[in-house]
Amino acid sequence: MAGQYTDMLNNLIGVFGIGIVIGMFVVSFILNVLCMKWGIARVDGKENEFGSVFVTTLLSFVCGLIPCGCFLSAYIISTRHKVTYGKGLLALILAGLLPIIVMIIIVLIFVFATLGISEFMAIFGF
Repeated sequence: MAGQYTDMLNNLIGVFGIGIVIGMFVVSFILNVLCMKWGIARVDGKENEFGSVFVTTLLSFVCGLIPCGCFLSAYIISTRHKVTYGKGLLALILAGLLPIIVMIIIVLIFVFATLGISEFMAIFGF
C-alpha cells in the first residue's frame, strides 16, 4: 500500500518537474523577446510590436542552432524590421548584452546590500 502512494508521489513530482522546466523556458523566451524588442527599438527598427518581435526571436532562435547563425539572425532582423544589416547585427548584440548587464547590476546590489560599500572596497584593497 505504501509503495502505491510512493509511485503516485513520484509521478506527481515528475509532472511538476516537467511543468517547471517548460515554465522556465517560456519565461526565458518572453524575456528574450523583450530584450530583442528593446534592441530593435534602440536601432530605430520599424514594426517592433510584440508579435512581430516574437516571430523574429523565434526565427533567430532556430537560426542560432546552425553554425554562424547569428549572421542569418541579423539578416532576419534587418529584413523584418526594416533596418540595415549592420543595425540588425547591433540590435542582436544589444539584445544579448542587456540580460548580462541587468544580471551584473542585480549581483552588485546584492553584494552591496550584504557586505556594505566599505567591506566591498576592502576586498579590493581600497
